Amino acid sequence: MFKWLIQVLDPLFFLHHTMVDTVWWIWQQSNGWRWHEYNGSGLDGNPVSLSDPLPMLGLAPDGVVSDYIYTMGGKLCYGY
Repeated sequence: MFKWLIQVLDPLFFLHHTMVDTVWWIWQQSNGWRWHEYNGSGLDGNPVSLSDPLPMLGLAPDGVVSDYIYTMGGKLCYGY
């Protein structure tokens, strides 16, 4: 746990995640919205769904995938 806390407090951690968010946003904007591309199997082998629970581990309110998958809607509201 302590090692994770050090990584979260490191400024490079925030720079890295900002870049990851930027790439995610660019991908979302290319060729229209891609809701249909959220598919596959979860760790339990069952098909994934936009209504699957998304625990935020106390960092934000828990929700479902559709609450957080699109940066311009749901519980988020930002763009690049």
